[in-house]
Order: sequence, then C-alpha cells, then structure tokens
Amino acid sequence: MSILSFQGLNDYYSDILSKVITSQLVVDGRAIKMLAENQKAGRIYATPLRFRDGARLRFEERILIDKTGPIERPFYTYHYERSHQNKTFYFRYDRDPPHAKPLLHEECHLHANGKVPRYKTHVTCFDEVFDFIVAGYREHKWQGAEWID
Repeated sequence: MSILSFQGLNDYYSDILSKVITSQLVVDGRAIKMLAENQKAGRIYATPLRFRDGARLRFEERILIDKTGPIERPFYTYHYERSHQNKTFYFRYDRDPPHAKPLLHEECHLHANGKVPRYKTHVTCFDEVFDFIVAGYREHKWQGAEWID
C-alpha cells in the first residue's frame, strides 16, 4: 500500500471521488460525503455507494492529515455487500480502538459474512479496499447487468 500525502481534507475527498468515478462501476459518486472539522480533519463516508450490479459499499473514515501530508485513520469501517442468485455475501474491515480487546476484538479486524469471528488484520484504507473490489469486477468481467465467468 502506497503512502499518499494530501494538503488537506478537500484534496483527499477529491482523490476518492476521482477514483470512484474513474472506475465506471459506481452508479452515483455523489453518495460520498465529507464532514470537515477543519482543513486537516473530518470524516469521509458513503451510506451506501451503489455499484452497477446492485452491490453496496458503506464506509466511514475519520481522517487526520499531518502537517507534512500523510493521513492517519484512527477509526474506519468499510462494509461491502453483494447479492447474487438469492445469496448475500459481505465483508467488512473495521478499525475500532474503543472496543479493542486482544484476541477477542482486535483493533483492526475483518468480518466475513458474520459478526464473529473477527479476523485480525492490518491497518487498511479506502484505496486498498476499493482496489480489491474493482479487481473482483475486472476478474469476473462485469458486463451490463450480469457477470460473465
């Protein structure tokens, strides 16, 4: 994962919008919102960001941008959900420091189709999660309203 630097929250928000629009997989990028506390801190979120196949990505990031540009995300959640042939699949990455309890509820963890177990994971970010989702679309050759395997 590359470390990107941004001058402020608006720059980061614009970068996310650009990435989403460029993918051409999302129905409406305007679902992504920003709540700024100041130029270097705030929240970026979408509830939900809808994909052409009906999948949804709900996310929220608490953003702090250092004066030299790197981003810290002390809290995040990225919840991707997709239904296909009456089956629903989801995964969610969380960073949840207030509820962290070693081995039971790791600060950074992954859910896959259930609240438990919580799988311990690395610190992640919107770019990494969105790139993973887009790679899945490219691998399965999304075309129009159907997947082509």
